Amino acid sequence: MRPLQLILALCFLQPATAGARLAWLVHGGAGMAYGSVNSRIDKGDARYRVDISPRITPNAGISALIPFSSRLSLEPGLIYSRKGFRGIDEFTVYYTNHTRQILFDTRYTLHYLSIPIQLNYALLQQRNHTLLLGGGMNYAFLLSGGNDYFTRQSAQGDVYEDWFRGNKVSKGLMQTKNTYEGTMSVFDAGIRLQLSYVFRSRFVLRLFHEQSLYSVYLKEPGGRPAVRLRYTGLSLGVLLPQFGQPGKGSAPSSR
Repeated sequence: MRPLQLILALCFLQPATAGARLAWLVHGGAGMAYGSVNSRIDKGDARYRVDISPRITPNAGISALIPFSSRLSLEPGLIYSRKGFRGIDEFTVYYTNHTRQILFDTRYTLHYLSIPIQLNYALLQQRNHTLLLGGGMNYAFLLSGGNDYFTRQSAQGDVYEDWFRGNKVSKGLMQTKNTYEGTMSVFDAGIRLQLSYVFRSRFVLRLFHEQSLYSVYLKEPGGRPAVRLRYTGLSLGVLLPQFGQPGKGSAPSSR
């Protein structure tokens, strides 16, 4: 049995610890979406610079906390995230009597549905407070995406500027000989780390980080480096039903 299939099978097992119970977590928040590239390439008389800067985007989802012991729990979930990045591509070519510059400032908006599968360990347990450290895999699927870009071209004193808005990104699952440059991959896999503070036995404040293992592009645009997505943020959630200490019964409600 493959590791992913084994983990999914565990989701349907009854907790072995007496008094432990499953709890549903509904959460939402915002994060900083960005990429991993910041490079400059010099080739002869040409200069090529790529910068990736972050964007603040929302996220929301639901997950299940399945306790296996007094400290260990499994958390599979389903999360919608609006990711993306702002990319600046600048080409500069030096000629004998003039310089030519081309700038593309592109803002990507990418809608993902993710299936994170985390293992949580309780670092701290008190009557109405729990601190959980979690980690695992994050499997994401690109639902749709688009971009707006601004371009500026200058040469021999002439300057051209324009905006191009509402462009849809092309996406695909597998690369073929007909795959266009700039096509984005439907599937993305990465790691996810999270630190969760459960207070009043019901509310969850969470800090998380997601890091893709593969390029966002199914086929990178010519001459450009791969871009791996990053997403770091905060979320606030509510546990349904009230989250009790595994093996000790549910903690009484705070009033």
